Amino acid sequence: MQEFDDDLLFTLIDHFETIEDPRVDRTKKHNVIDIIAITVMATVSGMKNWIDIVDWGKANEEWLKNILELPNGIPSHDTFGRVFSLIKPEHFQKAFKDWVDSFDSNFHLRETIAIDGKILKGSIRKKPGNIEKKSSLLVVTAWACKSGLSLGQLSSRMNKNEGEKKTMEKLIDQIDVRGNIVTIDAAGATPNIITKIADKGGDCVIGLKENQPKARELAQELFENKNAKTLIKEFTQTGKGHGRVETRTYELLVLSSVDILDLNPAIEKFNKKFPSILSFGRVISEIKKGASVTTYERFFLTSLTDEKEFAEATREHWNVENTLHWQLDVTFREDDCRVRMGFAADNLGLIRRLALSLLKNETASKKSIRRKQNACNWDKNYLLQILKGI
Repeated sequence: MQEFDDDLLFTLIDHFETIEDPRVDRTKKHNVIDIIAITVMATVSGMKNWIDIVDWGKANEEWLKNILELPNGIPSHDTFGRVFSLIKPEHFQKAFKDWVDSFDSNFHLRETIAIDGKILKGSIRKKPGNIEKKSSLLVVTAWACKSGLSLGQLSSRMNKNEGEKKTMEKLIDQIDVRGNIVTIDAAGATPNIITKIADKGGDCVIGLKENQPKARELAQELFENKNAKTLIKEFTQTGKGHGRVETRTYELLVLSSVDILDLNPAIEKFNKKFPSILSFGRVISEIKKGASVTTYERFFLTSLTDEKEFAEATREHWNVENTLHWQLDVTFREDDCRVRMGFAADNLGLIRRLALSLLKNETASKKSIRRKQNACNWDKNYLLQILKGI
């Protein structure tokens, strides 16, 4: 990459220069950093596949020559696909982590980190050696809810020892959760995941369903036990919208405060299995729409003992659906993308999350993500501003 002044400095792209070029020398007609840089910039500008990215590159070739070498012009879409299929995802993930670490001063001190998986529907392909079976790529992301930032991602084809739980464990090993609250749906209700979070100095709020039947049964018995009623900490919120009124009651029962003769043995057994879990949580949602009233009940395992903090973390967990997965599906059209060769789907998925993080953390304007993408496409100074990072 050529030198350019500080005002145009791509702090993000600098981190990606460390990625090793997977090609043999005789096939290197284009610099790997040029290919990565164009992909990042085009994705931030709203391009969704290799053909879009090439068209964007050609339309902006003269401008790109000011900041990239481009020894043989803009690569073909086949070149983009081949290079990204060969780059190992762990190399991309390390560069991404280094970039995140470079601006940790803007990270919230007490962050809710929502970990959740998403299937890339367009990535389906036949499994090697078994043409009857097909697999889609599962991408597990750690999403900082307050900061609007993807802290990392890992992907899996759901092979043996590579399921969602194992992928979550590996992702927790790679990110810094110290002092923060990790939220996961019921898939995270395993001793290994909860212990990893505690060992790294994090708190947790984990969904509790039938995958942990004894813990689920114990939680329900405790919340319904008349002797425990006075021990329950409670916090209520009411919200209006879309023609309905929703009242959410957050309840927290600290296990150390409970002394119920019939249930003490079960509590002691639970504590041995989940030593870092200090409380059971319950959320009761009552939704009124006209004359209709619907009630939902959800249970949680948590290391928190403050009901308001539990309520905030539980509510913020939905940001991973509303501000990450929804944007990837609707704005980036992720499920429509048919990229599937080699590691290309993994790497392009990470770039989408990276692009979304960049766009969300430009807070000077109040534009939607789509309007920001359009602005990047039309105004290169704005694009450079986005690419500087947070």
